[in-house]
Amino acid sequence: MNNFILLLLNGLSVMNVTVDANERLSFFGRLYNMDTNPDVGIWYLIITLFVLMIIVYHLGFARKLKVWQHAVIYTVTFIGTLFLSFLGVFYPVGESLIIAAIILGIYRFRLHRERESGGLSLEEKRRQAKEQSKLAAKKVNEESK
Repeated sequence: MNNFILLLLNGLSVMNVTVDANERLSFFGRLYNMDTNPDVGIWYLIITLFVLMIIVYHLGFARKLKVWQHAVIYTVTFIGTLFLSFLGVFYPVGESLIIAAIILGIYRFRLHRERESGGLSLEEKRRQAKEQSKLAAKKVNEESK
């Protein structure tokens, strides 16, 4: 794995134009010195991406599950992180996860604030929408008679 990353970083030359490896790295790739120490840097990147993926999962998709179900989700997430870490060296995978976490955090904060201020819950909104659609259908049926 170390040789593969070093080959990608240092051995690229296209049409006799060499590219500086540091220019190609993503923010986290530069932060973890992937060009000089890829063995340690890739593990830092894997840990960072795993933590960000767990944060995004909990902000956007998590439900109350049993402990073993969470363990399965974390295991599959870690396996996915191993694949994404290779892309995260050169592409902004980590940065995208940060933006997703910020957007989902803002959404959750606004939802929490609306519920505390006495806003309707999701179930109440659905019930009201069903009642309104029934009234509209009833009105259309009466007008057609």
